[in-house]
Amino acid sequence: MSNPNSVQDSGHILVVDDNKINRMMLQKMLTDQGHRVTQAVDGIQALDYLQNPSKEGVDVILLDILMPELDGYQLLEKIKQDPKLHYLPVIMISALDELDSVVRCIEIGATDYLTKPVQRTLLRARLNASLAEKHLRDLELEYLEQVGHVIGAAEAVQENAYAPESLTTVAAREDALGNLARVFQRMAREVHLREQRLKQQLEQLRLDMEEMKRALKEPLSVYLPMDRRHALVRGESLPDRASGSALFADISGFTPLTNAFVQELGRTRGAEEMTRLINQVFDALVEEVHFYRGSVISFSGDAMTCWFDEDEGMRGAACAVLLQLAMTRFETLITPLGSPPSLSIKVAVVSGTVRRFLLGDPADQIIEAIAGHKLDLLAAAEHLARKGEIIVDGTIAERFREKLKVEEWRTTAETEQAFAVISGLNQPVIPTPWPVLPADALSQAVCRPWLHPAVFERVRSSAKQFLAELRPAAALFLQFRGIDFDRDEMAGDRLDAYIRWVQSVISQHEGAILQITFGDKGSYLYAAFGAPLAHTDDAVRAVRATMTLQTIPAELNYITGVQIGVTYGQMRVGAYGGSARRTYGVIGNRTNLAARLMQVAEQGILCDQAIYEAAQGEITFEVLPPIRVKGRTESFPVYRPIGESFTPLELSALISRIDRLSPVEQSALKLASAIGIEFDRDLLAAIFPSEEEKIHLSTTLQMLEKAGLITPHTGTTYQFSHLGVLEAAYNAMLYAQRRPLHRQIAEWMETNPTDLVPFEETLGYHWQNAGDPAKALRYLEKAGQRARENGDMEKAEQLFQQCLALEAQSSVSQA
Repeated sequence: MSNPNSVQDSGHILVVDDNKINRMMLQKMLTDQGHRVTQAVDGIQALDYLQNPSKEGVDVILLDILMPELDGYQLLEKIKQDPKLHYLPVIMISALDELDSVVRCIEIGATDYLTKPVQRTLLRARLNASLAEKHLRDLELEYLEQVGHVIGAAEAVQENAYAPESLTTVAAREDALGNLARVFQRMAREVHLREQRLKQQLEQLRLDMEEMKRALKEPLSVYLPMDRRHALVRGESLPDRASGSALFADISGFTPLTNAFVQELGRTRGAEEMTRLINQVFDALVEEVHFYRGSVISFSGDAMTCWFDEDEGMRGAACAVLLQLAMTRFETLITPLGSPPSLSIKVAVVSGTVRRFLLGDPADQIIEAIAGHKLDLLAAAEHLARKGEIIVDGTIAERFREKLKVEEWRTTAETEQAFAVISGLNQPVIPTPWPVLPADALSQAVCRPWLHPAVFERVRSSAKQFLAELRPAAALFLQFRGIDFDRDEMAGDRLDAYIRWVQSVISQHEGAILQITFGDKGSYLYAAFGAPLAHTDDAVRAVRATMTLQTIPAELNYITGVQIGVTYGQMRVGAYGGSARRTYGVIGNRTNLAARLMQVAEQGILCDQAIYEAAQGEITFEVLPPIRVKGRTESFPVYRPIGESFTPLELSALISRIDRLSPVEQSALKLASAIGIEFDRDLLAAIFPSEEEKIHLSTTLQMLEKAGLITPHTGTTYQFSHLGVLEAAYNAMLYAQRRPLHRQIAEWMETNPTDLVPFEETLGYHWQNAGDPAKALRYLEKAGQRARENGDMEKAEQLFQQCLALEAQSSVSQA
């Protein structure tokens, strides 16, 4: 296409002449001038070419007048009558004695004319003018077409059919029309997003109202397993030993999905949406369990344990297949703002005999549980299963080899127990759904013992729709051993006695046991403080309960291997599950961390940093070396509670003891207090002011140890024997004395460790106290980003809040 600012641009020229010599002469001149040429021997051939959409477009037509079949006049008229061709420049070629004919052609619409014989220079001039005209016309047509796109987009917005990509070409223009298109795109996008938000809010309101109505109609019996409900209606009890199949279903993907919801919608709204999704998922799964006359015995966060009474394994396997099918609708989800995290499920099924227990004080809460070797086997099967798989024990696979589609066999490393991965059924299993119970089949008085008293009061009132919420809470996981569930006929009584004692300890601190689980790594229970009842000191209550639980009464000395993990933070608390089976629980990253800490506690108690920070004023902690747990890529600090903090009187006595130390010992204690509850001897030496006194540092540390103020830890590290010792020593220094110490500590840490990543938060602390907010910001921001990457959203929020406070402080000081 030609450019009006250049006479050198080439074009595509159509030469129409019945004289071959004329055509050849014109082609030679045109190609010499850089043009592309197409020849037509008459008007019919030319018209066919012009109207053929597969042919290359023409820029200018050189048209002879006198031709057979369809002459120049007729062709020119047809071109000007065709809306797709009428704008094409047509230059007539005529002899001198055909001047009247040329005038006639120009009246019809010809652009210009050339007389025979055609002169090369004149041809160039006429063509350049026509090409410039054609180019301007093309631009005008393109402009009008793109204006039409903008108009069409505006109409599409009104009709709620706007597609943002419809203006992509127009928006790429650099002129006023392009700017208009870009502004329109932005406005249309905002209108679209606003409409989507409004629609979403309306949908949210509809769902909220539906959930409120459903919650108000929901009977208390949904908190009981289905087989227990039917037994109570019949006035019967369930046997202590039961034969059937156990199913464990574990859902993967809730943690990243929770993070996506919180990041996109904020904590409160994100928690609401997540709760709704969890309920939708469990609703679908519980329906399938009940379809095959199974019962959901308990929920464990994102998992559930089910029992199929008097089943050799086929009902359990058939249900597992339906569970995987039900999960397909949740495999790929789109969050409200378009993120695509996915959910999947793995299912394990075993068959045999289990023990069925009702545990706990009915005045507090009865907890339903199944236990025994088959539960150990179920846990082993679940560990072998991968996302999206179904795995059954070898007995089920062999017994129903003709009915199951076995894909492969797997064995456990420790016991070489065989399990089969199945992909489906060769024969259908006839479902046996539970008979429908009337909503009032069980009275509130009958159901009350299965709910914690505080939960019961909310569930039976109009406040039940507010049972789910986001709040800070402490999670306590306790593992124990010592009971042979299969061979000890007194196992139920022994277990119930222990659970009642644990329940009494936790209730004394106004916490609640939420679940009891049995598996291959021992038995464990999960309790919460801050849900359903919140207190300002829930972290302290949790730690005090753990210290009591570690000392087992003599009458319960058959319990061994107690390990406890405790964490504190923002969690989603409340009722969750399907409309046919529900539980009250506390879910979040901190609950998972508490379970991990329990597993590595090794006959003791492990607390996270949030517990330490929330309770250190009243509880004394031992600072332990950082550890790594499953699901965490980096090591993190842990703490062990060792007793109550000093009273004011005890603290006064402690200060008096410190005052009686030698000046060198006092100096060492104060310098160490600036480092932290745990300090390295080399770092202490680096900030020691006197070279002479530094030589005797080992002796000084020995004296402080002998005085009971510090204790050796690991390698060259020591720790304060009590938080109060650290606080007394640190508070004895003036601010002007502390600030340079923190700077020295930070500079030493920057130059000594090979990897600063584990020390970013610590460095931020020291630079902040050194009076250098810029450096503190840099390290705290890095630590916050790393916490967010690791999924610890609460820690990330805490660090970013510190950054904001530092930023504000820095701005004020600069002003």
